[in-house]
Amino acid sequence: MPRAGKSSELKKPVRKGQKQSVKIKLLRRQAQKKTADIPAAQIKTWFVDILRNMSDLIWEVDENGVFTWCTGAAEDIFGVTSGELTGKSLFDFMDAGEAQRAKNLFEDRAIRKKPVKDVEVCLEDRQGKRHWLYINGVPVIDNKGLLKGYSGIYRDITTLKKAEESLRESELKFRTLADEAFNGVAIHDGQRIIEINKAFGLMWGYDTAEAAGMKIDEFFAPECRADMKSKVQSDYDKPYVTTAVRKNGTRFRLEVTGKFITYKGQKVRIATVRDITEQSTVENALQESEERLKTAVDAAELGIWDWNLVSGQIVWAGHNARLFGYKKGEFDGRYETFEKRIHPDDIAGLNAAIKKAKKEKSEYFREYRVIWPDGTLRWIAGRGRFIYDATGRAVRMVGAAQDITMHKSIEESLRKERQEIRTIIDSLPIIVFYKDKKGRFVRVNKTLAESLNIPEEKFLGKTVFDLYSAKIAQGMTKDDNEVFNSGQPKLNIIEQYESARGPRWVQTDKFPIFDKDGVLVGLVGFAQDITERKQAEEALIKAENEKATILNTMSELVAYQDAEHRIIWANRAAGESAGSAAEELLGRYCYEVWQGRNKPCVNCPVEKAWKTGRLETEAIHSPDGRVWSIRANPVKNKTGDVVGVVEITSDITERKQAEHKLLEYQKQLKRLAAQLALTEERERRRIAGELHDHVGQSLALAKIKIDTLHASATSQPLPQALEDISGSLEKAIQETRSLTFDLSNPILYELGFEAAVAEWLNEHVKPKYGISIEFNADDNPKPLNDDMKVMIFRNVRELLINIIKYAKADKVKVSISRIDNSMQVLVEDNGVGFDPAEVKKTSGKKEKF
Repeated sequence: MPRAGKSSELKKPVRKGQKQSVKIKLLRRQAQKKTADIPAAQIKTWFVDILRNMSDLIWEVDENGVFTWCTGAAEDIFGVTSGELTGKSLFDFMDAGEAQRAKNLFEDRAIRKKPVKDVEVCLEDRQGKRHWLYINGVPVIDNKGLLKGYSGIYRDITTLKKAEESLRESELKFRTLADEAFNGVAIHDGQRIIEINKAFGLMWGYDTAEAAGMKIDEFFAPECRADMKSKVQSDYDKPYVTTAVRKNGTRFRLEVTGKFITYKGQKVRIATVRDITEQSTVENALQESEERLKTAVDAAELGIWDWNLVSGQIVWAGHNARLFGYKKGEFDGRYETFEKRIHPDDIAGLNAAIKKAKKEKSEYFREYRVIWPDGTLRWIAGRGRFIYDATGRAVRMVGAAQDITMHKSIEESLRKERQEIRTIIDSLPIIVFYKDKKGRFVRVNKTLAESLNIPEEKFLGKTVFDLYSAKIAQGMTKDDNEVFNSGQPKLNIIEQYESARGPRWVQTDKFPIFDKDGVLVGLVGFAQDITERKQAEEALIKAENEKATILNTMSELVAYQDAEHRIIWANRAAGESAGSAAEELLGRYCYEVWQGRNKPCVNCPVEKAWKTGRLETEAIHSPDGRVWSIRANPVKNKTGDVVGVVEITSDITERKQAEHKLLEYQKQLKRLAAQLALTEERERRRIAGELHDHVGQSLALAKIKIDTLHASATSQPLPQALEDISGSLEKAIQETRSLTFDLSNPILYELGFEAAVAEWLNEHVKPKYGISIEFNADDNPKPLNDDMKVMIFRNVRELLINIIKYAKADKVKVSISRIDNSMQVLVEDNGVGFDPAEVKKTSGKKEKF
């Protein structure tokens, strides 16, 4: 019997930076845990439904890369349905160069049966829209080791690619801005320079490559270094004045502003320096103001506008022209020209927002879409204010515009993700609900709503007392309060609730929910319907009791054992055979109980069953001389591993004794049969001798006399009659001779066994049945007594007769040879043969003489 196995539960790590709420993390973890008791077919159906609602595309292809199956996300990526995608390949949606690159990569992986991991490809859907995909797939290998295809996941990273391109553009713009800025900019780690812009190098007389890696102290006067180091270490972010030392040794005054930032994955400090040696206070202030404004506008890529409502002229500054798809200087300053770039569906709302702000003297804010000349669609956020004259008339409107396309894309992705999560939650077969600290429902999933036949929105604000009887509601509220008071989950709550179908049993887990400040704000619950499982458990207990009753009434000894031969369960007969109650055998070794041994028996079938995983049988003798038949049946788990062995033992002493007597009777019967056959053969030989010596010779003598009379007869009718009589006598002589050979072949005694077989084949088998005969016999002497010759000859003849009757053969080969002190007779034919399985099937039937 096996040792009790231990199960382990794997926790899937949450990727760092993954923006999911605590609710969704718990939902996914519990969804995996709670579906363990659901039938596989139902889980598969749910799983397919979930896959169809995922933004990622799950796919399967054959060994040539042709799609055989995919989820519903195909339409978002390829512009075709999953059904239309079947039979096509990913390469059909790529230009020639990309298709060849992807095909070479796939073929290389397929030849080596390696996974396709972290591969990026570019394709075009049916509408000509480009998509970037992130591909991961694993090979599908059959049980013969042959590659049947791949299965994996496509993730559309088009938005990410665009974001990366925007980021690169922003970095390029930032670097260009930094290099063209009047102020010097340096990035350092607190000890050494990492990077500088051109202005910084010009101030000190170093080029950018030369300054990289230099110590910060080398750029400042010795008396200022301690103060500067203190400001860096304390993260001082206010401007301060210090003295610098150029490469040529000259000194100059400058203003330094610095702060810590994250740059290329590490925390560094960026310092902006401004030479204030020869500038006046006013000029410095003006330049600083303008520079900051320019930096802010460029860093945010803002568009600035000033609309003169009296003249109607609009002045654009900053990045406004680029935001609306115009080249520099192309915008003519008219509102109508600006309005042409606005999406037709957004014009009315935009103008209404402007009128409302003007009328209410409030801030104007509006998000709207812009269509560039090449068809590109961008989102713009506009913000501004009206300026009024002394009479209260609006005379100007100033404001700024910013491209928020990426922000909108992220919003849409988040909206889509929330919708997908909601779909998943509603598709789960388990009950999911959220409650606030007062026990009021905030949200429930479709499963709970349908189970109570109440619309989801009707749950909001209700408590369990509004849905269930007082007794059930009190129990649920008690569990809720335990979670609220302890701040810890409460798991595996077995409880009843009143559904639209009647009372149902559920297993519920409840988890506390905290806000970003760690304050407990509610709980989330997951409830798995276990009504059927409860019923099955009760039925199982009943069945187990019935089985135990049946086993205890058996006369056979039944014992369930682990891998060490320890008895885990035994029936009443097993206990009685050992002179004790069945319960007293538990934990003891079977070989100790029934054999009085200190180790397993030789050829123990239980040992064999553990190793082979098959039913093993053995007959074992006990010290008291009894014989026991043991059947060892392995018990396996779902993965096919042996976890125990059921040993069923029967006392077969009397049966063995009866079998022994039967074998003795069979041996005696065989001896009698052999004696009868030999006696029969002797009688046949005697009769054959009588026929040959008396009847045969008398017939031969009569024929001779008739032939003599025939020779001397002169009358015409008489010779003819004598000739007819002579023919009849000849036929009688031949039939007598054949009968003599059939009764007992004289060649067998006169010339030996080999000659008798050869003569019988050539004289009886070949001419009578038209069978081609091949006879081989070696020259080694084969001394056999008459009885042995008779028995072997009869067996060979029976084989040949069976071939003639049943095999439908036209060729027979008989070989006789001597091997050491034994003789081998081999009879072969080219007939139809027989099915060994059929022979085995009928071999157990009782035969009658």
